[in-house]
Amino acid sequence: MAAPSGQPFRAVILVIEDEPHLREVLIFQLTSAGFEVLAAADGEEGLRLAIATLPDLILTDVMMPGLDGYQLAKTLRGTPATSRIPIVFLTAKVTMKDKLRGFAEGANDYITKPWQASELMLRIGNIVEWERDRYRDRIDSRSINHSDYFSCFISYSGDDEVFTSRLHGDFMNVGIRCWKWDIDATIGEDLWRQINDAMHALDKVVLVASHSSLKSAAVNREIERAIRLEDERTDQKQRGDLDGPIEVLFPVRLDDFIFEGWEHGRKADVLRKVIADARGWEQSNEIYDRVRTRLLRDLRRTT
Repeated sequence: MAAPSGQPFRAVILVIEDEPHLREVLIFQLTSAGFEVLAAADGEEGLRLAIATLPDLILTDVMMPGLDGYQLAKTLRGTPATSRIPIVFLTAKVTMKDKLRGFAEGANDYITKPWQASELMLRIGNIVEWERDRYRDRIDSRSINHSDYFSCFISYSGDDEVFTSRLHGDFMNVGIRCWKWDIDATIGEDLWRQINDAMHALDKVVLVASHSSLKSAAVNREIERAIRLEDERTDQKQRGDLDGPIEVLFPVRLDDFIFEGWEHGRKADVLRKVIADARGWEQSNEIYDRVRTRLLRDLRRTT
């Protein structure tokens, strides 16, 4: 069940298992169930991958050389960037004492080896969906009427705050549900995890493309997420599992860097998506109005 074909993206599962054969079995089962899978051979590698990629769920063995599952869970829970990622223990340690220790260190679920693939996929799917729905509900609770438009995540650099704030205000005025980190992020919770969750929950990504934003590792990661989501929707469309549009990324150009200086493996794909040229918007309301009109047109739902 874990990643039904109607879902707009595939959940990313990080598998941490030191036994090569079991690791390959898990990768096969999870991939077959529709998940995207990352894999690590020990706790140290798993911790590095978790911090670097912020997966939707971590499935880990307990008994591993070096950093074991208990220590890994404790470290993940104590690290702001990974503190909210669900953790599932998959292990042969089956005593109640072992389970209680796992839950005490922050595990969300505990599955014993040998496992039934159907049960494992169901449990993982339920946890991922619960986390996704919980965050979607939080975003919905802040929303105004937005039925005429797709929701959107705004990807930008703080150096472009003036343009982005003006655009965000215009979106809100017409009822577009949108997420801008300095307004919608919850103080005291990890920012990167909130950004990841928001991109999962919303329909589109409006990219304010400038030299500053495209030099940002965070913005480039958001671009990667949007491209991956479009790839998933394209696959679903070809299978007949998606009726709606596949477009996710909506770049707005503030300067020439996206064309002349930016380097990216999917640059050609991103350039084809540039929908508006906002160069000179500070000196011309006409330029800004043209950009806003184009975005409002492209974000409107068709009936």
